[in-house]
Amino acid sequence: MSDAPAPEQPTPSGGPLSTVARTVDVREEDGALRDEVVLAITLPHDIDAVWPAVTEASRISSWFVPVSGDLADGGHYQLEGNASGTVLDCRPPHRFRITWEFGDETSWVTVGLEREESESGDDDATRLTLSHLLPRAPQWDAYGPGAVGIGWDLALVGLVRYLATRSSRTAQDATAWLASPDGVAFVRHSGREWGHAHAASGVEEGAALAAAGRTVAAYLGEPGS
Repeated sequence: MSDAPAPEQPTPSGGPLSTVARTVDVREEDGALRDEVVLAITLPHDIDAVWPAVTEASRISSWFVPVSGDLADGGHYQLEGNASGTVLDCRPPHRFRITWEFGDETSWVTVGLEREESESGDDDATRLTLSHLLPRAPQWDAYGPGAVGIGWDLALVGLVRYLATRSSRTAQDATAWLASPDGVAFVRHSGREWGHAHAASGVEEGAALAAAGRTVAAYLGEPGS
C-alpha cells in the first residue's frame, strides 16, 4: 500500500496520534480530479527545531528513511528504496512542496509549519500540516485515503518520537514493531480513523469503512487484501 515507511510507534491508546486531525478532500486541477489526504498536529517544539528535522538529510534519516540529493528549492531527492522527486518550493522555516514519484505515478506532498503557543503557554509549539495530493486512480475507490494515510501516520509518529528523544531507529526496528501486537493494533486504529475521515468527506460510511478495512488487511498481509 503506501510507500511511506513504518517507524517504531507507541500504542494507539493515547500518545501523540490521538491529537492528529485527518481530513480528505477532492480537488479539480487542470480539469482533472485529485484526491487530497491531510494530517495536522501540534508539536510541543519550536519551529526552529522542527524545520531542520523535516528538511535536513541526516535528521530525516533518523526517523524516516535515508535520503540523498539536493534538498533545496529546485533540487532533486531520492529516498532509499522509496520515492524520489523534485523540490518544487522551499520557504524556510514555513513550507516546502515536493513531487512524490513512485513507480509510474507522480503525486505532490506539501509540508507546512506555523508557530503556535503550547498548551501550557510557557513554550512555543509548532503546527505541522502535511498534504498529499494524488491523481484520481481506480484503487482510490477500493482502498480509500488510508492507502497513503496509514503510512503517513506511521511516519509522523516517527518524527514525534525523534523530536522527543533525538534517537534514531533502524529499518529492522520498524519491521519488528509493525509485526508486534502493538503495531497491528496501531494499523487497525489508523485505518479506522481514515475510514471515518473518508466518510466525513461525503462518501457513504459503509463504503468508506469497507475500503479502510481492505487497506488494513493489505498492510497486515491478511486474507482478502
